[in-house]
Amino acid sequence: RKKEKLVSTYGSTFLKDVNEITGRIHPSFNQLLADTGRYSCSNPNLQNIPIKDVDTYRKAFTAQSTDYRIIGCDYVGMEMRLLADLSKEPKWLEIFENDLDSHCEIGSMVYKKPIRKKGTLGPDDPGENIDLRKKVKELNFGISYGLGPTKLAAKLGIPYPEAKALIADY
Repeated sequence: RKKEKLVSTYGSTFLKDVNEITGRIHPSFNQLLADTGRYSCSNPNLQNIPIKDVDTYRKAFTAQSTDYRIIGCDYVGMEMRLLADLSKEPKWLEIFENDLDSHCEIGSMVYKKPIRKKGTLGPDDPGENIDLRKKVKELNFGISYGLGPTKLAAKLGIPYPEAKALIADY
C-alpha cells in the first residue's frame, strides 16, 4: 500500500501535469492561497517530494539544459526573520545576525536553560535541552499568528497557567 501510494502521489499523477509543448512540468507557486500564510505549490505540489530517497523521487526533475540549475531552498526562519526585522527586537536581530537557531536560542531564554547543540560531544550526543526547540517553535509561530494561552496549552499539553506564563515570559 505504501508503494502504491507513493507511485500514485509522485508518479502517475504527475504525468497529467506535463506540458504538451515543453514536455516539462510547470507548477504554480502561490503566495496567498494557504491558510497558514506560507507559500504553497500546486499543479503539481513540488514542495512535498520525498527527500529521504533522493535518487528514487527527485532524479526525475532535471534542469532544461546545462545552462540552468535546479536549486532547493528552505526559507529557514523566514517568518521569524521578518518579525525580527519589523519589530527591531534586539535579541532576535542578534540571533539572526549570528546565524543561530532561533527556536533553540529563544527556548534557552524563555526556559532559562542552556542549549548544547546536537553532536557537540560526539556523533551520538542528542544535545542538551534540545526538546525545548519543539515547544518554543510552537510558541514562536503561535504568538506570531495570534495564538493565545488556551490553544498553546492544548498544543503543548501543558496547564493553562503555564501557557499563560510562557507567553508573558516570551
